[in-house]
Amino acid sequence: MDLLVTLFQFAPVAVGLGWLFVLLATPRKTALHLAWGVFCGSLCLMFVRVVMGEELGIYRYLVGVGACATCNVFWLVSRALFRSGRVFGSPHILFAAAMSAPVVLGQFMQLVSARDLLGEPLYRLASGGIAQWVQLLGSGVLLLTFWEGLREWRSDFSADERRMRRVFLSTYAGCVLACTLWTSPTDDLASPLMKIGPLLDAVSALVMLMVAGYAVRFRARHPLVDQVAPGSAGPERVPDEDDLALARRVESCVRDRLLYLQPELKVADLAEALATAEYRVSRAITLGLGHANFNRFINGYRIDHAKRQLGEASLRSRSILAIGIDSGFASIGPFNRAFKASTGLTPSAFRQELLVATTAPLTANGVAVQADWSEKCAM
Repeated sequence: MDLLVTLFQFAPVAVGLGWLFVLLATPRKTALHLAWGVFCGSLCLMFVRVVMGEELGIYRYLVGVGACATCNVFWLVSRALFRSGRVFGSPHILFAAAMSAPVVLGQFMQLVSARDLLGEPLYRLASGGIAQWVQLLGSGVLLLTFWEGLREWRSDFSADERRMRRVFLSTYAGCVLACTLWTSPTDDLASPLMKIGPLLDAVSALVMLMVAGYAVRFRARHPLVDQVAPGSAGPERVPDEDDLALARRVESCVRDRLLYLQPELKVADLAEALATAEYRVSRAITLGLGHANFNRFINGYRIDHAKRQLGEASLRSRSILAIGIDSGFASIGPFNRAFKASTGLTPSAFRQELLVATTAPLTANGVAVQADWSEKCAM
């Protein structure tokens, strides 16, 4: 049992170092990459201290200080994964640093105790207060991390985006509960039950490293918007000639090839069709074309296509669902929501207005109603 626990405690160190090497090879680092790298390094140090312990001698306290950037920095990782725009800045970094203060102070207290610089009663009083402080702040930051994945959830997210968020949040919640709810039913240090707690910690850390790593790579391929590293704030970026040229290519590709009719179309598919990087395509859509994100851009074409079909007299017997599917939407819900957000009407109401307009009596010159109908279809 001891060997099994030790192997699982070394596993997060190996995986964390692997992610650090991947980050070193990443050419264009964002705020997310920087936070993820700090978290991976700190988690490695935490398990190095757990495994080696007394063998590190006095240096175990220094390693303990390096291991203070786990839960608090993982909150920054969560912000960078799920927020758009400038994901975090100096106030957030200072807040994360402040949350690590009790851990650093706790390591200092252990060093003081090891050197017999404090009496035993005073040490117990101080260390007990620090432990409660750590527990309180730790619980708060765990909830903040989970909340980040929920607060900007939108109905127009792609299926891949929703899947990534569900996997991340469910895994995170499961690992946190596994680590916090387990209580050993025995105080016998030789009992195998005493090893379950450390084993759960190691397995949970290993699973979260893999799942969060998947989320980081997903976000790199499917950015919400361009992210910049903290501390590099400046004037808002304006599109350059390359952005504008690529934006024209994006529009032409989507329009001429009717790519918007594919329900599962992703940024990666468009980037592959244009033989360019995904982040450049996303930047061309947001900066060059002025759209909020890839989904809004594609839905604009889909809604225009649906309006044309809703205005066709020969298609009046065709169901709203069929028109939505034909226009590239995967189901009726996203179709209705996107259509109403764009036109202010549901597809059914839009079709009814067109029907009333085309069957109403003409004006004296026979032009006004027809013009009104044409304008609605071209909106």
